[in-house]
Formats: sequence, structure tokens, C-alpha cells
Amino acid sequence: AGLTSLPDEGLVAIHDAVRPFPSIDLIRTAFDTAATHGSAIPSIPLKDSIRKISSSGSDSVSVNRSDFIAVQTPQCFDISLLKPAFAAPYSPAFTDDASVFEAAGHSITLCPGDPVNMKLTTPEDLIIARALLDR
Repeated sequence: AGLTSLPDEGLVAIHDAVRPFPSIDLIRTAFDTAATHGSAIPSIPLKDSIRKISSSGSDSVSVNRSDFIAVQTPQCFDISLLKPAFAAPYSPAFTDDASVFEAAGHSITLCPGDPVNMKLTTPEDLIIARALLDR
């Protein structure tokens, strides 16, 4: 089923189940942005310093974190553009739905994300999530 079961026109949001805290405002912003631009990828600035590691993994260099962002879901798209993008053969470069859309030649439009819309992937993330639920 998936995308093929959806109409050929309109907008679609694709969301990771491991991000249980999307706000109504975030969802609304993503849909509004996609309605205007064809895509909407929520993003937030990086807080940590980051380094680029060498191919051997033994060396690293500092990079300017302001040149990077963290992306989130829901990622929203014009479905008439997204469906054909997913007809392309798989590539290891596809890390999210936006990368599939972009590989098909479409532009990605960023919209403001929400730091509370965190991805739960480690036991420590669950501790933070519990604190968010208890607030």
C-alpha cells in the first residue's frame, strides 16, 4: 500500500514513529510550507560542536556547525512530485524522504522545526521523553 494507495494530488506528510512529540504548530507549518513550495522539511540548528572524521577514522577536523542543520519529521510533500520520486531505484544515499525527493531533481524547502520534536533512539532519550511528558 503506502504511497500508491494515496490520491495522485494533494499533500502528504511522512513522519517517523520515533518522534512522538510533533506539535500542532509544527504540523501546520510543514503543510503550509509544502502547499506553497512543494516540500517542507522541519529543521533545527545544531547545538553541539561537530567534527568531520577522515575516511580512516583516525583524524578529524573542526567544521562550522552553522553550515549544518538537523532535519526532522513530519516531512511534507506535493504527492504528485513525491510518488514518481519513489519509483526510482534505491540508493544508499537515501537517508530520509527528502533525500529521495531531492534526488528526483526537486528542491527542498526548509521550515522551522521544534527541539521538543526529538528522535527517541537511545535509553537516554527515553529519560528525556519521560521528563517532557511529566511537564
